[in-house]
Amino acid sequence: KPAEEKKVEVKKAPAKKTAAKKAEEKPAEEKKAPTKKTATKKAPAKKAAAKKTTVKKTTTKKATTKKMTKEEQYAKLSVDTCFDLAKAMSMDVTRDSIIQQLVLNPDVKSVAQDLVNKYQLRGKFKFEEDGYDEDLVEVLVSKVYATADIKPQKAEDLQADVDHALNYKYTDVAQAFAPDYGLNINRVAIPVNPYDVFRCDVPNLSTSLYFVVNDTFYDKELPKTHLPEGVYAGGLKAFTEQYPEIASKYYGKAAPSSKDGIIALNTMLAQDGFVVYVPKNVVVERPIQLVNIFRSDVDTMANRRVLVIMEPHSEAKLLVCDHSIDDVKFLATQVVEIFAEEGARFDYYDLEESSESTTRFSSVHVKQAASTNVLVNGITLTNGLTRNNYYVELNGEYAESTLCGMSVLDKEQQMDTYSHITHAVPNCTSNELFKNVLNDHAVGVFSGRILVKEDAQKTAAYQTNRNLCATREARMYSKPQLEIYADDVKCSHGMTTGQLDENALFYMQSRGIPRDEARMLLSVAFTSDVIDHVRLEALKDRLHKLVEKRFRGELAKCAGCRICK
Repeated sequence: KPAEEKKVEVKKAPAKKTAAKKAEEKPAEEKKAPTKKTATKKAPAKKAAAKKTTVKKTTTKKATTKKMTKEEQYAKLSVDTCFDLAKAMSMDVTRDSIIQQLVLNPDVKSVAQDLVNKYQLRGKFKFEEDGYDEDLVEVLVSKVYATADIKPQKAEDLQADVDHALNYKYTDVAQAFAPDYGLNINRVAIPVNPYDVFRCDVPNLSTSLYFVVNDTFYDKELPKTHLPEGVYAGGLKAFTEQYPEIASKYYGKAAPSSKDGIIALNTMLAQDGFVVYVPKNVVVERPIQLVNIFRSDVDTMANRRVLVIMEPHSEAKLLVCDHSIDDVKFLATQVVEIFAEEGARFDYYDLEESSESTTRFSSVHVKQAASTNVLVNGITLTNGLTRNNYYVELNGEYAESTLCGMSVLDKEQQMDTYSHITHAVPNCTSNELFKNVLNDHAVGVFSGRILVKEDAQKTAAYQTNRNLCATREARMYSKPQLEIYADDVKCSHGMTTGQLDENALFYMQSRGIPRDEARMLLSVAFTSDVIDHVRLEALKDRLHKLVEKRFRGELAKCAGCRICK
């Protein structure tokens, strides 16, 4: 009997290995190490060990799909979605840049909108494998459609939205809005009569002069010049009361507040503004001039609106001048909407001569119909921090758009320019030219995009950016872009950044011109082609003189202006 018991034990040992091989094969061998102790203590516990091994497999699988909290899912989903979208569209961005931009726009609705478009771009997205609740995604998407009128976008439109979120790289918006600015919510009258203290007349140029003090149209005294019948130039508040149907048709339609937080803030806080309305077939010969004056004893924020409505085959010119009187901090948000109906011609000139303590965020939105001609020219001579956005849409055939701008910067001044021109139909032309001259520690930024859609054949689009850094400490960042979906177009874009030509300086010095004078003359010549686009001869001559004074270091005074004296 003892011998038989030994035989049984000998047979049991290999039988144990054979059963384990049949049950688990190689995975069981890998899992055998942690189950040895149990096997030595109790031989009959083979089935229990096998069950434990299966449980361990399940727990390992669950660990890879560990559920996050709702807060973690919201935060991570925002970053992952935007980053995956950027990769899907072959955009050169990093996760850090996505996170920085999401700080500016952490709205859950935006995340859900990205998800909607993500389904379109990449098909089914495996949320479960990434640890998200699929019902959470459905809730987000349905919440968007339930609370806002959002339609799925095309891929190029979505890319434009993502690009918009990334184009504030060199401008700290949070820091610009950080000071405790005062708001004139109760519309307290400012004790100043601009017609008594301000004369901004350009020699040999007669204009219809109007004023906006901070963000309120000054209507206590109006210019004596008479405009053609049917033409309106005046306050936004009065215009909405006098022409409610026209105001509701155009106001806020070119500058949607859903895509830009600063535009949304301006739309919410703006209580007045300036309107130019020119009826059909009316030509306004005399230029209209609007002077924006900052006047306050405390740090102040102003929210300005400008609405221009040009009905078919009408013509007009608008000159806007920005001035700051006091030395306190000023913050201006400005939204300009320009509608040019079929055959209309319109010139918009923007001259900024503010103070170093003034911060300005301006957005100009232009919508052009067929056979229109619109010129936008922005010139900054003195400022603190300026951000100019330009959006131009050519929606009718044979429309022509000219977009120009220049700045002269020194000390710690900063100019940030963003432009987006959309060619939506065939046979349209756009010309874009921006120049910057930077001294000391000034910073300049240019980011321009031209979008030519599939149907926009026979398009001619040209973009040029030229920059002059007069010191080693000055910085210029430029990003010209072309996005073309049509195959029969003439498009070009180019950018150069450099310093003054030493050979040219040496040549001028050899002719007896002092070095500082030679630098000034070359700088003036560098910016002259932007001013040459001005289609008012008297204004063009005046701007040449103002730019020369600016380079000489003199205070650029307007003719007859008592404030600048």
